[in-house]
Amino acid sequence: PPRPPKAEGAIEGGENKPRRRSHRGGRGRRRSGGQGGENPAPKSEA
Repeated sequence: PPRPPKAEGAIEGGENKPRRRSHRGGRGRRRSGGQGGENPAPKSEA
């Protein structure tokens, strides 16, 4: 879902899109980790 059940939705008034992108630093970092952001795992790439 584009809007997770978080408390951020209330802060922005329902639009927490630019918000979660800030504290997450991207949507492919923690989801896939292919960019090597938070989990640079060479074992997965190799």
